[in-house]
Amino acid sequence: MSEFFSMVDATFADLARSHGFCLVEQGRVSVVYESRVCVLSLGHDDQRSFEVGISLASKSEPNQPAFTFEEILRSQSVPVSRWPQGYSARDPQHVRRLLEEMADIMGRYALPLLEGDSVAWSRLASQRRTDCIEYANATALRHARQAAEIAWASRDYAKVVEALQRVRPQLGKADLAKLDYAMKKATSS
Repeated sequence: MSEFFSMVDATFADLARSHGFCLVEQGRVSVVYESRVCVLSLGHDDQRSFEVGISLASKSEPNQPAFTFEEILRSQSVPVSRWPQGYSARDPQHVRRLLEEMADIMGRYALPLLEGDSVAWSRLASQRRTDCIEYANATALRHARQAAEIAWASRDYAKVVEALQRVRPQLGKADLAKLDYAMKKATSS
């Protein structure tokens, strides 16, 4: 039995058993529990980042990737003051403290997910979709601004327009003014 499994068993076993989870996998630095509704995975990277992590996957959505602990925290409206202060743990005592904190949070806030509440799972999936859209929009905006800055420096106003026009709804006042100016310059040339 690994030291990590002993710590997980001491901190998560009651929560797991009370929600019908059975141990399905035990490795040196990973533990997987499964219930009729979801799969709870815990792991500790003891070689590189030293992070302790939890993921939760719905069995009703087998092709959906597992949700991270932070996604769970956000979807269940866990107050930020209750979130762990980081997930890195270089020594066994810190690993144990993190696991205890995570088990407490899961037991207090994630019960709807552990019990298979379809509304809670839908909220979690919806949050992921929203996060993905926001990330894509932020990335597109960043790339558009970079392209516009390069074009602006060379006074290629047509390229400024081309870059910023695609993300117009996301632009702030300064970038909108730059776009309007570039459009006037591009059409007068």
